[in-house]
Amino acid sequence: GPLGCTTLVAAADRLWGFGGQVPVGCVQFSKLFAMNQGAGFDPINSIQVMDAQGGTITSIASFNDATIIAFELDRFYILVGGGPDNYGNGGFSVPQTVIADGALTHLGTVGTPLGVAFWGSGGPRVVTPNGTVENISEPIADLAKKLTPSGVRIDFSRREIVWYTETGDALLWNYSGGSRWARWNGLKIAGCSTSALITTAGRFLRQVEGVNHDDGRHFVFKLTTGNVRPEQLLQGYTLLRRFGMTGELTGVHRARFRIYYDGSPLWYQSITWVPTTSTWLQAAEGLEQLTPAEIDALPTVDRSGSYGTHHRAKKQNCQYFKLEVSDKGNEGFIPWEFSFELGAKAGLGRTPVNTFQDQ
Repeated sequence: GPLGCTTLVAAADRLWGFGGQVPVGCVQFSKLFAMNQGAGFDPINSIQVMDAQGGTITSIASFNDATIIAFELDRFYILVGGGPDNYGNGGFSVPQTVIADGALTHLGTVGTPLGVAFWGSGGPRVVTPNGTVENISEPIADLAKKLTPSGVRIDFSRREIVWYTETGDALLWNYSGGSRWARWNGLKIAGCSTSALITTAGRFLRQVEGVNHDDGRHFVFKLTTGNVRPEQLLQGYTLLRRFGMTGELTGVHRARFRIYYDGSPLWYQSITWVPTTSTWLQAAEGLEQLTPAEIDALPTVDRSGSYGTHHRAKKQNCQYFKLEVSDKGNEGFIPWEFSFELGAKAGLGRTPVNTFQDQ
């Protein structure tokens, strides 16, 4: 039977173990996978020496289909060949040593279409199919070097890898092109699989379609327009009288509107709006032909349908503005369009579109 090991990995149609009773610098391998048969271990020929100096193996992964890659802290070994068959015929070649970078833990190693991703001393790395190491974590080096992963998972459809930690920080890398990273915190993970997570408190979490929260933490939807510049339409000077939005109501929510003026990074006006029975709800068709007073007079209809709201701007004089809408609710809404009631100010604040010269 197999020796007791601390880590057991499936790779290259075998089970591979290291740590525990497996001699240092070595890995233990099973017989080849066979349909309808359990995993078998040859009592004589099941140990492969990777490091004759007795270094500590930290991670194993499948590499280029027919081989494996075994990591230590400061190097890795590439094992080529199919190995012995289930009758003891054949074997592996001498491991190829690459002194470039190593893996801190097996909990950060995962196979990707680009190669094997692993967690090195300074953060995530990738061993490409030709055996070279790429430092993918350079944009987040200051953060990554302080973290140690407790689990990793890959989403092939989204081309994303997520490394979790027990401290609550998680790093997401999108490998579809370039080096795009995202970070969030609050979810302390002790381990994960491709479909589930285990928190440090012992809670089991799995992905369920249709929910809008992450372990009870509700998602926040946020939408921001670009800088709206209607000065050409309004002859150089703008009055923002009212702003609003039409959309489809999907459930109870709390929408927050914030207005930013003339490029300021700080919002000037913030309004929180909660749909109630007094909220006017109406199909969007024909609303553009109604005045604000006519819209206010519309009867309340089914809350499961379309809806809209509009508010008076506290500050109206501006050159340009930006509207931000966010929602933190159980169900929310689907926005269709923003609406703005604009005006032009006469006098010194107004810039003529055309200038005239005496003839």
